[in-house]
Amino acid sequence: MNPREILAIVVLLFATQTGSAVIVGAGNGSGNTNAPSGLWGDAGWSYVGKVNGGSGIYLGEYGGGNWVITAGHVFNDGGNRSFILNGTSYDPLSGSGIQISGIDLYVYRISVGAGTGLSLLANLSLSGTSPTPGNPQNNSSSDPLCMIGNGKDRAPSVTYWNVNTSSWTWTETSAGSANATGFKELGSQSKRWGYNYADQITTVNGTSMIQTTFRYSANDGTTFSTQAAVGDSGGGVFKLLDNGAYELAGLMDLVTTLPNQPANTAILNNSLTYSIDVASYRSAILDAVPEPSSYALVGLGGFLLLLGCRSQVFGMRNSQATRLSR
Repeated sequence: MNPREILAIVVLLFATQTGSAVIVGAGNGSGNTNAPSGLWGDAGWSYVGKVNGGSGIYLGEYGGGNWVITAGHVFNDGGNRSFILNGTSYDPLSGSGIQISGIDLYVYRISVGAGTGLSLLANLSLSGTSPTPGNPQNNSSSDPLCMIGNGKDRAPSVTYWNVNTSSWTWTETSAGSANATGFKELGSQSKRWGYNYADQITTVNGTSMIQTTFRYSANDGTTFSTQAAVGDSGGGVFKLLDNGAYELAGLMDLVTTLPNQPANTAILNNSLTYSIDVASYRSAILDAVPEPSSYALVGLGGFLLLLGCRSQVFGMRNSQATRLSR
């Protein structure tokens, strides 16, 4: 069964942890905690920080103000909206939050000292076109993506389950009798990056989303095996261009889980990440970060993961939506 056919429980990628990391299928899961290097430079690493237990992205300076973008459920959770990057905390400006297009997306201003820190970064390029789906190794027109967030780490070793799809009972087992394989999450968190590519651009909860799959890398011989975890909400999905540049293509927002899936796990070839498609809301984002005159006029003041080696793709007959909360 194609992963796109899966009906699953959808959860928001947010909880009370102070940070966490995207889960990378390759290796022992402990890598990719330093900025990427190579053709695409740091692939957006310099712009991704922490907000209120989740992630956020620095957009740059617009209208004399410095702006951050994040998921709405991160912004509205009632905690600390300071933007933390490289050990420096930037205070939010009260009353500056703006919801984008009525969806789970917010921008707000932070206080940045002139000539230091974030003020030295160029404005982040926002993608004007959605990522082209497909494996870039098989289709030169497909776009490679780099996912960067502050979510939970994963265990170094895989876990095997036998899943009874009639009762949705999960039993840990050995590799030989397993029909699902995945990773458990650890209590630790790290900022981490990983590669993937879009399965499709689709609509979830009335929002245009980029869908990616946590695929078992041996299935296609690539390293495109990355899944979002709790704490990655508001983290960046960057489209990597042929000329070596990168653009913000999405913000991680939702993941799927199977019925009765053990908590804090990610299943290979079954877990999906849904990221808000920036191209669909680019104009609204730029309209919300106004020039100085219009800024004065408006009076602004001072989804749970799994993974597997011999993983089977499961179909599901029932679904529900669940929000992770404090």
